[in-house]
Amino acid sequence: MLGHCIQFGSGREFLQSEAFFADAVFKAIYGCHMALFMLVSGYLFGMSLKRHTWRQVFASRFTSLLLPLMSWGLIGVVVAVMHYQSIVPLIKEIVWRYLHSMWFIWAIFYNSLFVLMLRRFCKDSALIYFIAWLLLFVIPDAFNLSLYKYMYPYFLCGYLTCKFDLLARLQDRICSNWGLLMACAVSYVLLMQFFVYESYIYTSHYSIVNFKTGAFDWWKLGNDIYRMVTAFAGSSLVLLSVYALWKKTSQLSIWKTVAKLGKASLVIYLFSGEVIFSHILPKITQSIAPSCFINLLETVIILFVCYLVYMIMRNVTVLNKLFLGGR
Repeated sequence: MLGHCIQFGSGREFLQSEAFFADAVFKAIYGCHMALFMLVSGYLFGMSLKRHTWRQVFASRFTSLLLPLMSWGLIGVVVAVMHYQSIVPLIKEIVWRYLHSMWFIWAIFYNSLFVLMLRRFCKDSALIYFIAWLLLFVIPDAFNLSLYKYMYPYFLCGYLTCKFDLLARLQDRICSNWGLLMACAVSYVLLMQFFVYESYIYTSHYSIVNFKTGAFDWWKLGNDIYRMVTAFAGSSLVLLSVYALWKKTSQLSIWKTVAKLGKASLVIYLFSGEVIFSHILPKITQSIAPSCFINLLETVIILFVCYLVYMIMRNVTVLNKLFLGGR
């Protein structure tokens, strides 16, 4: 939800300025948050392939991802029709709602289909996976491709980690090796010192080819590799920290709450983004002076409302299928 809070919350004017991109907390989160998301998504995708047949997983990609994408996008369409009077801004808004605001779900969809095809017809060829990664550096970045390309190596690593049971093999070493945790922490802090505006996932393209001049922008290759190393270091730090904390406190009920919020995360993100932050909150907070208390209160209320919407959708069969993919 931090991405939404860039426009709303404490210090709105500051959050909309370029100075915010130099904020240490923002950099620490945006340096690895989407990579972490895709690592986990790839791992869970691998778990699905172990529990279900190839055909079942292939079909579920459409019912659990594509169908909710269409359904949530329809909400954006309805709101856009009510908001825009002329046809051109309306079409732009509809396209943006479908392709940009939910791009990370599209990324899961495309990456999972690609892995499924290679698993089925190429026996998970490491060479083809590697060649595909190299090709990402030279194909155009149009139509959100820069974002999808950025996510590919993390999804693939999560999937391969599950496929080869790397976590099970390294569990004892990871659990007891505090040096590894410290190494990731130190590495991430050091790498963050070189994190600049062009390092953000949303502000830099992926392709190293400048198609206007026909030349290579070699600095982008270094930038892409740097972002990848940084993202892996940050993701490893978060995963190791959470795992170490869970091992010490697994008996606490707080983890049940975290699990419930995790199941509702799709609704929390999309409902808050498509409805609350886009259309409701701006009108409510227009005359309210921003403060930390107001920002915290907004967060609590929004989480409560979104979780309530999730509970309603989960318990209504049609809504469950359309918006949650039958989860």
